[in-house]
Amino acid sequence: MPVSVKTRIGYSENQISEWIPAILEENIAALTVHFRTRKEMYDCPAHWELAEEIVELKNKYTPETLILGNGDVKSLAEARKLAKETELDGIMVGRGVLGNPWFFSDNLPSVSEKLKAVVEHAEIFSAQGGPASGWDSMKKHFHAYTKGFNGAKDLREQLMKVKNLTETKKVIKDFLRDF
Repeated sequence: MPVSVKTRIGYSENQISEWIPAILEENIAALTVHFRTRKEMYDCPAHWELAEEIVELKNKYTPETLILGNGDVKSLAEARKLAKETELDGIMVGRGVLGNPWFFSDNLPSVSEKLKAVVEHAEIFSAQGGPASGWDSMKKHFHAYTKGFNGAKDLREQLMKVKNLTETKKVIKDFLRDF
């Protein structure tokens, strides 16, 4: 059975040369590397310049292993550019798609399209029963959808207070009425 592994470049410092060879020697199908350390979290830009070193290790130990890069990818165009420049086999996208279901299209949504997506997302969440953590788990999504337009900050603040689908719909409806 093919096995894939996802790791970071290290815990508190770059440890690529310490553990990537050991992982590759296990003949895994794919390795995804997040180009920040665990300690860095999201406090600094991803270290994409380290991709070359990982590709060299792959070619040395297991050329057939697919290597994917991850970290701070904000658009499909950026993902394609990084894949070409780094010679990685692919790019994994995480937070870049959060609040952006249009990531894989060329469509730049209008404010009303974004807010329609907020309501749709909330409806699906509500219909599925949501996780045990409750409605608060939707707030990271609300935050991601509501950026980059006039009044977004006030709208986010209101959405952070909602407790259910009905309240969410009302906040969005009121915002669009006044927009």
